[in-house]
Amino acid sequence: QGSNKFWNNVGTYLKMSGHSDHGSDCLLTKVRHAVTEENAHFHLSSIEAADEENPWGFSFVLTPDIKDLGDSCKIRPLRAGDEASMVRFGREGLSSESRAFFAPYPWDSAELEREFTKSITNHDHHRDLHYIALDDSAEVVAHVLLWSVCDEIPELGIAVANAWQGRHLGSLLLRIMEGVARGLTRSAIELTTMPSNERAFHAYKNAGYELLGLIRNPLEVDVSAAFAGEVVANKFCDERHMVLILD
Repeated sequence: QGSNKFWNNVGTYLKMSGHSDHGSDCLLTKVRHAVTEENAHFHLSSIEAADEENPWGFSFVLTPDIKDLGDSCKIRPLRAGDEASMVRFGREGLSSESRAFFAPYPWDSAELEREFTKSITNHDHHRDLHYIALDDSAEVVAHVLLWSVCDEIPELGIAVANAWQGRHLGSLLLRIMEGVARGLTRSAIELTTMPSNERAFHAYKNAGYELLGLIRNPLEVDVSAAFAGEVVANKFCDERHMVLILD
């Protein structure tokens, strides 16, 4: 199905799971529901959306309901001018282990800013969907994305700054992307995670993702572009392949 590399596996799984229609609520309503459903850690202070059916322009302000969780944060689209902040997020906000677990970007490359410019372009052209989370100092504390968001089954990527891990921000970002995918009437979301990243694996399972098996994934490149033959990957890793069926 398009550039989706797991279509046979996931397509078969969809048939077995009895996939159904998503209903008629507008996209923004589905995202709002996804954020508030069973969420005892943050409340949604506001949503900005010029178009309720256009997730490429959504912005959210989230306030923690538990004081110990710390600051509020704003979630908005990745945009031109964010390149330097994204480099700082990756090189300073993520530990070396976290960078190894989140590897669509060549973190040590002198061309790293240019890679983020490509991501911004892909977002602006609606090929992918990229959001970032900002703390009260406007520092990037998380990055979440759906590659090939217009495909039947987009692929999710997520990274949370080490200082914000354990504050439930990651699970909230998973819900936001689930709401977006439901609003876009996608059949499922897929992701891959390294076998050594047990914490993420259990977080995905708690969010409803199911394990399908292992897959060899390209590193330090745009995953969808690599499987479409648009870029060449030089590094690979065997990862767990997981799927969330949206019914």
